[in-house]
Amino acid sequence: GQGWLEVTPYMPWENIRFKFKAGSFWNRYGQMGRWDAGEYDTYLFGRTHTMGETVRMEIDMADQPMTIGLEHGIGTKRPDPSVYNTSRFTMVHHMHADMLWDQSIFVGLHFIHNWTQEEARFTGYQPNWVSQNEQKLIYQSIYQPDGKMSIFGGEARFDMPDMFGYLYLGASYISAK
Repeated sequence: GQGWLEVTPYMPWENIRFKFKAGSFWNRYGQMGRWDAGEYDTYLFGRTHTMGETVRMEIDMADQPMTIGLEHGIGTKRPDPSVYNTSRFTMVHHMHADMLWDQSIFVGLHFIHNWTQEEARFTGYQPNWVSQNEQKLIYQSIYQPDGKMSIFGGEARFDMPDMFGYLYLGASYISAK
């Protein structure tokens, strides 16, 4: 489920906006469609399903029709209580910077880092039909090092119906260990 508190405080400057969001919610990054993730509901960089926080700041440039946005968030995924799942907690940290020009050109840079906080989950229960060698393999598979994945990427969205319509370009690099 989702449930969150979103605060947009009053700022003494009319060209600066802050948004604080905390709770259980989804963030979407790299959606290729104009209003959604496109035909296949695929996000180029990712969609976070976490309990945590996201802070966003937007600055409207006074002399140009441009808005600059900065975003930061951190959260955790609810652990899977199964004894067969060796990943206890999955954490995510993400940072984003973007620029919107004249409500028609959007450029964004993204960094998302996920990692697991592992705990030994050896339950002690082994069926009597499991051999000593299989028990050793099970034991070794339970005590694995922490996993991590980093996603770096950039995107550009052009919404110019008079010139060439709607165009989305994006690329990502994923490193997983």
